[in-house]
Amino acid sequence: MTMSDTSKLIKESRRIVDASNGVNLNSGTLLNMILEIVTGIDSTMRRMETNMEKRLDDLKQDFLTVSARVRTLENQASDFIKKLSHCETSCQGVSNLFDQVTGQVKTNRRNINNHGTRNKKLEENTIVQPSVPTVIESKEIESLKAAILDLQCRRLEKSIPAFRQQTMTRAQKGLILVIPLLAKDSDRDRLLVHRTQMLHRILADRGMVQEDNLKRNQTVMKF
Repeated sequence: MTMSDTSKLIKESRRIVDASNGVNLNSGTLLNMILEIVTGIDSTMRRMETNMEKRLDDLKQDFLTVSARVRTLENQASDFIKKLSHCETSCQGVSNLFDQVTGQVKTNRRNINNHGTRNKKLEENTIVQPSVPTVIESKEIESLKAAILDLQCRRLEKSIPAFRQQTMTRAQKGLILVIPLLAKDSDRDRLLVHRTQMLHRILADRGMVQEDNLKRNQTVMKF
């Protein structure tokens, strides 16, 4: 109901009341006037109800729309909070990783500095090597030569059944000269004789057998 409708209803009611003043009206006429006023009021109230219902429906629709938007905003806010929490967790992980990398870098630098210091110390310190005697005592050499010669003679003695020993004069170095007496018709014996001659020549070159003993042995072998 608008303000103009209310004003019209008030004016109509006042006109009916003014018309009845100073006039003797019967009860039927008065009731009709009252019924006319009430009918106007009723129609006015119906229009007001209809308008109110429409406005209430519009308000309800608006409230539903606002409620849906609020729910959408709440969901978006919840998603935003979750994403923000993930971002904080990721930032914390990156911060921890950065701290670990920084600590590892410091450790590596410390190790590099320690190795550099050690290398400098090693370069500064002279390495002293113990002097190793390059020449063995002559007595040890002579004893080793004597032992080798004795082993070779024993081997020849065991390998040839017709081998006999002829003891020569011992040298001052403690060596025993062995002269094999072999038969000259055997190829195997000739080979052993040749090897014995070579052995005596090697010993003569090294000064372990005298030249006269070597010539005497060659004479016996030719026999």
